[in-house]
Amino acid sequence: MDKKQKEILIKFVNKYRKQCYIGVGVVVLLVVLCFALGRGGSDNKDKNGVLKNEYPEVKTLISNYYKAAANGDVKKLQAYATPISDNEKAYVKLFAKYVEKYEIRNIYTKRAVDSNSCLVSVEMGIKFKGVKTEAPGLDFFYVTGLDNKELYIVNLYSQFNAKTKEYKTEKQVTDCIEAYEGLEDVVALKEKVQTEYDKAIDGDEKLDLMINSTIEDSVSEWMGSITLAQNQTPPESVLYSVDDEKEQIEDSKKEEGTKEDSKEADNKKEDAKKDDSKKDDSEKDDSEKKETEKEVKKVKVVEYVATKEEVNLRKGASTNTDSVVMLRGGAKLRAVAMSVYGDWTLVKTKSGKKGYVRNDFLKTLDNKYTTAGKDGYPKKKQKCKLLEKSNLLNKMKKSGKVISTLRKKTKVRVITCYANGYSKVKTNGRTGYILTEKLKFD
Repeated sequence: MDKKQKEILIKFVNKYRKQCYIGVGVVVLLVVLCFALGRGGSDNKDKNGVLKNEYPEVKTLISNYYKAAANGDVKKLQAYATPISDNEKAYVKLFAKYVEKYEIRNIYTKRAVDSNSCLVSVEMGIKFKGVKTEAPGLDFFYVTGLDNKELYIVNLYSQFNAKTKEYKTEKQVTDCIEAYEGLEDVVALKEKVQTEYDKAIDGDEKLDLMINSTIEDSVSEWMGSITLAQNQTPPESVLYSVDDEKEQIEDSKKEEGTKEDSKEADNKKEDAKKDDSKKDDSEKDDSEKKETEKEVKKVKVVEYVATKEEVNLRKGASTNTDSVVMLRGGAKLRAVAMSVYGDWTLVKTKSGKKGYVRNDFLKTLDNKYTTAGKDGYPKKKQKCKLLEKSNLLNKMKKSGKVISTLRKKTKVRVITCYANGYSKVKTNGRTGYILTEKLKFD
């Protein structure tokens, strides 16, 4: 996937304006993916093997999914899609507060990695409560179980997990999905729905207010309070039958009891270690500790970045927000904060203009505040592990928003370190700040 295609991938919550892909449990659905199950001999088949409204069983599955989603019924939703994380369940319930119904307009399908699975794109209209105009939208699903007609949605490949990365995915499937993103039909459909969405937003102030203010504020507030469980283990394969999937779920439940016993023993050992550590800390010189804390708080760090090439400075952390100005390659900028998903940086130009630039197009500059490679600090690009559970923040402040909560021993790559005790790191595709003292390095 090239940089232009990567820019299509937008953050979960920020700036719904000019986005045509809105759905429950699917982040803001700007990512237009492929259409599934190309079987020959159909009048609805185009040159890319895309079938339009061809399989009633797929439509039934998707319709049931949306009915449950509109009602915020996560228990029923799990009958049609698995696995669904606790965070996605909470998001479904949150979004359902504003949705009256989903109206499916067209369903496109195309063969996936085998004859039993297909990629599904759903063109729809979303009716929000108290708003007359429907919002055009486009959603994506990975469906399996076609052979025995027991269909279900493999939710590892939902738009929600594509952004949060809570569950691991299979490379074979993600490669298949990525390959279809560049299809001519996909691009054409995206542009069509985008045009319809823009027209709907421009023509109905209530719809604009609902999406770009009410929902955005609500989701942003919710995002600030959640903890992402990174890379949970999903069912072993998405290529098994429904019966195999059920067996895996049952096996995982049986194993859970054994794991819990093991975890309990490990926790006791860990608690004992923490108690010993606390005793050691209490024996340290109190004045020395206070002096260190005072020193960290006093240092006011300024971070600078530069553009790698010509790129747009945008009003929001999305390629679908307006451009403030086109920045030349090598432009020096002051970094203000990370986006809530750690994939964009809010920057300020010399002339005082503020906006967002994707991290892919930025490099972090050294200045008098950077300390990477010095005594007591890891080197640039050095891989480290976390000594304990830590928050990845969008600013070098304790009050910064949490991009994600990282487990102990999570691997991170250091971008640089600063004199105020924070390091800028990248992990799981996200960039943010973490206390240097939390990093284990040689």
